[in-house]
This record gives sequence, C-alpha cells and structure tokens, in this order.
Amino acid sequence: MRAIFVLLAFFLIISPAMASDWPVVRNFRRTFDIAWDSPRIDIDVPIVDLNNVVAYRLICHGGTDDASLDALSEKSGINYVGPLMCVLNEGNNETETSLLAEENLPPWHTRGQFSRKQLVGSCGNYPQHGKKRSFRLRGFVLSFDLSNTDDNGIRATRSLMKISIKRDPRILSVSAQPSGYAAPRANSDCSHVVREPPFINAYYRYRPGLLE
Repeated sequence: MRAIFVLLAFFLIISPAMASDWPVVRNFRRTFDIAWDSPRIDIDVPIVDLNNVVAYRLICHGGTDDASLDALSEKSGINYVGPLMCVLNEGNNETETSLLAEENLPPWHTRGQFSRKQLVGSCGNYPQHGKKRSFRLRGFVLSFDLSNTDDNGIRATRSLMKISIKRDPRILSVSAQPSGYAAPRANSDCSHVVREPPFINAYYRYRPGLLE
C-alpha cells in the first residue's frame, strides 16, 4: 500500500508541471465507413492545437491485402498488423512508439489493434476492448465508437467508426491510462467481464492477439 501512495504522490507533484508543456488540442469528431473485407484500410487524422498546429497524428492502417501491408510496413518502419492497427504519435511523426500503449508495448499489443471478432456479439460489448474504446492522456480523451456493424455471425464485415477528441485538463497521464478492464481470454465468448485495479502492470494485463 505504501508503494501505491508514494506513486500517487509522485504523479500529483510531477504531472501538473509536465502537463503544462502539452499542447491544448481542439475537440473534433469524424466518422469513417470501414469495410473490413477491403484490401486496404487507411485513416490519417491530424490532431491540432488551438493555433491549428499539428500536435498529434492518429494513423490507422489495415486490410486484407497482406502484400500491401508488408510493403507499407517496410516503407514506414512500422509493422502494421491487420485487420486494423492504430498508432498515436506526437507531431507529424509515424513511429511504433504509440501513445495508445498503456505500457512500453508494441502497437499490435495495445487496444489500438482491432480484430473483427472483437466487434460482434458479447465481445463487441466488452468494455474498452470491443466496439467502444477510450484512451485518456495528456489533457484529452481519444474515443473510438463503432456502430452500424454488419457481420457474418462470426466477424464484422462493415462498421461506422466514429473517432473523437474531447479535452479534459484533469488527465495528466503521459501515455494512455490503464482502461480498468482485462482483455477477454483467447477463444472466450466475452461474457465474463473482468475489472482490474489501475496499477496492475499492463504487460500482464493485456495481451491482444487474443481474438484474431
């Protein structure tokens, strides 16, 4: 318990100073029509500050054409994993060091990695790992909200993906805060929702690859 109080004190003392250096971003909302059987899925959203300077960049790539994704990965230096993987970088950068990671994990092991099985049935309704996911960091909340999802009974075939940013100056985390929910177990029906304390190491908490 003492270690937790020390950690809390550290963030209360240090984080406000760090937060003052972060750009204040503009709220926004955009919707994308995602056909999950498409050869390529590409989303590139600049997140700007109040002076319309690009503060962050949300980049998502995926699709069914593995050769195209391999070529993109070789060109960008990022191992993009289908069906859709999103990274959030500072400025105009495009790197594997995604701010969506709750720990120092590669982007395909974050909640920015989407699987078609994660979007249907009880898995689609699983908090923070299904159709609705939010990432809290640096004075804002980045949200993904997938709706109007069509499926073949096993996997999603089409979705509307709403991506939004909402400012919240109370959020002082450098990268995404833990979601508070464990990822569903491999091959589970996602009916059992598991809550997690906020300070459990994310390395042991989240292993996506689970519902590929």
